[in-house]
Amino acid sequence: MPREGRPAGSEVLPYAQGALAGLGRRLSTSFLAAVIGRLMQLAMTVLLARQLGTTGYGAFAFALGVATISAQVGSLGWPALAMRSLPRLMVEHEFGLLRGFLRMGVLAVAAGGLAVAFGLWWASRVISQSETAAGLELAAILVLPMAMRLLRRGELAGLHRPASGLVFDEVFAPAVVVAAALVVQLGNAGDVAMVYAAGRFVGIAIASVVVSRVIARET
Repeated sequence: MPREGRPAGSEVLPYAQGALAGLGRRLSTSFLAAVIGRLMQLAMTVLLARQLGTTGYGAFAFALGVATISAQVGSLGWPALAMRSLPRLMVEHEFGLLRGFLRMGVLAVAAGGLAVAFGLWWASRVISQSETAAGLELAAILVLPMAMRLLRRGELAGLHRPASGLVFDEVFAPAVVVAAALVVQLGNAGDVAMVYAAGRFVGIAIASVVVSRVIARET
């Protein structure tokens, strides 16, 4: 006798075809989101290079690179843990544990991101070279939203919404910067860092709503 809930006999082929079709849709949507994200990042690079010049854009690029690497430390491994744990909790219908896991992730990553941000700010005060110190100050502004976006991307991937994670991770913040650069003149790297961080926080807030709705539909 076949196990309950498992396709048997002639049902196997349609089941497999449906699974492959769903996988194909997710992959194509993720690929499209990744392409759009790269195009938005290219547009942001071109516009900022024209408005800030070589020195200004170099300062922002340095700060963004430092923040991207530092966010890996600040996230404390929670994005990878979310990708592994959320599918299991969903399948087992452990929704109370799942919500607790999400709350703990936010608190842990926020604490880790703030700690790393403080470390970057302190390093900017210790280093005497002005350009490096200025770049570290900007990185301190960016590291918390960069760490939180890693968490939300990991959660959406764990909930089988990778395309949504790519949109909020790679598209939203560059799009906000591009829109701001087209409307107003971004005068320096500090202005860009503030707009970029604001775009990240808005994207994180929207991603949080998406995560909550996915879980609500399952419960």
